[in-house]
Amino acid sequence: MWIAGSKADDGKRFCTLQVIARGWNGSADEPRRGQPKIGVIFRGQGMRISAEENAAWHPDVDVRFQPKAWADADYCEKHAEKEMADATSAARARGEASVAFYDNLHGQTTDIHRKLLHSKAGCARHLLPTGVTSEIQLIDDGIGFAVKNKMGHELDTWLERGDNLAKWTGEGDGALQMWEKRVLITQLVAKAWDAVCETFDFQKAATRIGMNMTIDGSGDENITIQGVSDYKFCDADGGDDTGTPAEGLEPGMDPDEAAFLDSLVDEEGDGEEAEGEEEDGEEEDEEEGSSEIDDTAEPLEDQVGPALEAPAGFEFVDEVPNLETEADHKALIGRHILHAWATDTVFGWYMGKIAHFGCSTRDLSKTPSANFVVQYKKSVTKDNKLDGRVASTLTTARYGKSEWWVLLEQSS
Repeated sequence: MWIAGSKADDGKRFCTLQVIARGWNGSADEPRRGQPKIGVIFRGQGMRISAEENAAWHPDVDVRFQPKAWADADYCEKHAEKEMADATSAARARGEASVAFYDNLHGQTTDIHRKLLHSKAGCARHLLPTGVTSEIQLIDDGIGFAVKNKMGHELDTWLERGDNLAKWTGEGDGALQMWEKRVLITQLVAKAWDAVCETFDFQKAATRIGMNMTIDGSGDENITIQGVSDYKFCDADGGDDTGTPAEGLEPGMDPDEAAFLDSLVDEEGDGEEAEGEEEDGEEEDEEEGSSEIDDTAEPLEDQVGPALEAPAGFEFVDEVPNLETEADHKALIGRHILHAWATDTVFGWYMGKIAHFGCSTRDLSKTPSANFVVQYKKSVTKDNKLDGRVASTLTTARYGKSEWWVLLEQSS
């Protein structure tokens, strides 16, 4: 989250929200209807926090600090040890095991993180395939949006009171100090999370995206993943025959995982070369290469930065394309895009053209989330030993000039 209003805030990430949600609705008598506390990661070291600030943080918000307000490996390990242990305490008291579904962020994939989850939280880890978390991650199924939207309303309400707007945007005497803004954020976060927990149907959402599937398959007819008409879950997604989720499930461990990934791409996308004009007259080789861009590692603004200008003769398409159906995906074939690269040898935004929808099995083994092949000038990709054609992940969640790709159209 970015908080505008002063030179110290503008253009930098103020904080990141860390949401843990259970896939069921608890009792109205429980705090937050049984949902865990929400967390916030503030920018900074957190080394000189005054007792006054510490006491003023909302008690229902877990506060941590990180230099870039981001969930790095160290944060994820501490989060598994403390916040996840708190979230599973009631289940452990009942002698029940838990499973957590993670997005495949680097810090969530380490062996230390997995062991801490197991030993401290009695919790197994299931890493979702990269590139599809917007479809099958509970937090992305409206919860995150609802929290941020509610926080915006709460902040607007606060700014309209008295001289709060001047305090927020001002400098010098009377202006809020940074620690006071952090305190305010914890209050807004707590209110927003409470409001969401009161009204959001966690169980319905989790059931719809497959997170409440059963071992025997009962209830699978209630799984309806938005924008995906044909899909398949592997047996391990439902747990083993003892009713315990498989420990440390990782993408690629089960052969059926490939079937799930294949269902998300064009059935005819077998790696065949797309027909059409070759870009800049360069000859295409037979094989494609997998992009080494890690779009799950850290937000783009900490790597490449936003795309500031479109290439000469083109302009950005700000509207997010519709990618719900196969026809939507195929409609992008032949379109020019600007794509961010953050590899050891290529860094920045580069223009390419979408060659076709669907990737070969070989490419999916290297980049499991890939769904399109993008054609670049060979001069762009040669340092990465790619032939110009790159298996890439193009999703609406990663669309935009401050994300990983954006469509281009010729200037009128």
